[in-house]
Amino acid sequence: MQEIKKVSEAALFQQPLVQIMYRQVPIAVASMMIFGSGMLIDAYFMGRMMDAQAVIAINVILPWLGLLMIFDNALATGLAYTVSSLNHSQHEQRAGALWLALAAALLAAVVMLGLGVGISPFLASYPELSRRARLLAGEYLGPWLYLGFFYFSSNLCAAYYRGRGQVSWAAIITLCPLVVNAILTPLLIPIFAIRGAIYATIIAYALSSLFALSTLTKSLWQALRTGIDWALLRSSLIWNGLFGAILQAAIVAQQALHFWVAGRLNSNAELALLGLSYRFYSIVFLGVLGIMGIFQPLLAVATQRQDLARQTAVLRSFAIGSFGMALLLGAALWVSPEWYFRSFLADLQYQVSADSFQYFFGSFALVPLQLMAIIYLQTVQRFKAALSLIAIRQLILFPALLLLLAHWLGPMASFWVMSATDGFMLVLIILLRRFIFTSRSNTPV
Repeated sequence: MQEIKKVSEAALFQQPLVQIMYRQVPIAVASMMIFGSGMLIDAYFMGRMMDAQAVIAINVILPWLGLLMIFDNALATGLAYTVSSLNHSQHEQRAGALWLALAAALLAAVVMLGLGVGISPFLASYPELSRRARLLAGEYLGPWLYLGFFYFSSNLCAAYYRGRGQVSWAAIITLCPLVVNAILTPLLIPIFAIRGAIYATIIAYALSSLFALSTLTKSLWQALRTGIDWALLRSSLIWNGLFGAILQAAIVAQQALHFWVAGRLNSNAELALLGLSYRFYSIVFLGVLGIMGIFQPLLAVATQRQDLARQTAVLRSFAIGSFGMALLLGAALWVSPEWYFRSFLADLQYQVSADSFQYFFGSFALVPLQLMAIIYLQTVQRFKAALSLIAIRQLILFPALLLLLAHWLGPMASFWVMSATDGFMLVLIILLRRFIFTSRSNTPV
């Protein structure tokens, strides 16, 4: 297949931001949010075609699946940023970056297979789980370990196109496996039970990976026949990928602690609802990342050109788009959270009040500001400041507030802690705004 037509640098970086928001942001947000909703596909069909124990099983292993996401986020973040930082004329260098990312993806897939020996001890850390839920969790997680390379390569090709500003094709590659997964999951669950859901996912990403790589065959082979600065690309991928890995690892650590504490505070039914809440949270998070994928390359170019006016305009556009999206979805869930839960599991019995779920969903509106601050600091290469923000939220504020609220509120703490943490971060970022949103030349943006 011929490689998809390139977009000129002028068309991407010099068109009005309003035009970019109108034409590209809806596509990016929709594709990433639908990608996030893929995590709800398994939960929905298992809740409808199996029972609550199956939903509990796939929720408990979210932190373990987070290890897969750490590798994926590291590689995709490093690749997208590296590609966007290269000039449009450096086609071979961009393709070389993809080659390096794919090689790292293969290594990461092998590592995931090796980590499979830790499944049983991991499940044993949840003594409150029923024996059936543990068995189902092991059956669901096992095949995921073989998904590795297909999952990585499909997402890396999408990240490659995002870095080049070709959002429409990035969206197509992102959506392909979700459509196939949504079709196959209800067909395979009656045959293979819980394993049917993951078999559908493996088939979907295998097909998507083959399609995505076929669109880049010409560039990949041409890159091998020309000179590639492997040392430069490796350095960029490692440093920017390391940042993505740390961000995702902090999120995984938060989820692991959250579920561990919730497993001792809440019933199995409430644990299932917490997992569904996290899935909705992930949809908002990915939607913000979709908007970030549009504006981060623009911000990087403005930073390289020391165009402070353009930096300010890009950040303002990012804020408008991301806050609007987060508020809209958060408000929709906040109005009637129980209705959404009942659509997945109609027979659940739980003790926490409905307003606890509303507090959880209320935190959605606070997600964009934190990500905007972190991504800005990464783009202007102030990595220590960015990592400090991550550490404050994930490793200090969240654990402290979770333990305090668990003592004061009991089971409701599991659902209140997200809003409390994000509220504290909002105040912190506002207080430190002059330090955070300042360029390397100490000029406020």
